[in-house]
Amino acid sequence: MFQHEKQLLEEHGLQVLSVLGQGGFGRVFQVYKEKFGVIAAKIMKEDDFEFGELQTGIRLTRNVLNPFVLKYIESFQTGKYAVILMEYANMGGLDSLIASKKDNPIPLIRVIMRQIFEGLR
Repeated sequence: MFQHEKQLLEEHGLQVLSVLGQGGFGRVFQVYKEKFGVIAAKIMKEDDFEFGELQTGIRLTRNVLNPFVLKYIESFQTGKYAVILMEYANMGGLDSLIASKKDNPIPLIRVIMRQIFEGLR
């Protein structure tokens, strides 16, 4: 399956750099495209994808100039897959930080909380 997804991305002019993660709804790749630079590409089976929800998310974040909110770049559907291109977050998600169960220093927790509150503002 991984090879098929990689081929799908390459057919759309994306150079696959690495696999960032996999979840119940699909797999996320770090990709490069000259027009955007290094970005993330999430591939989901079309059955697990609600295009209307994506469009709502794009409309809500399109004019947000907050550095703590990931930006959607574009999306496309092909065959039985849907692909979402979005800004790449090099530190991973908050969920992975929590799941690591590390004893994070208080200054780091303060920075994260501030970013969460700024994102909500």
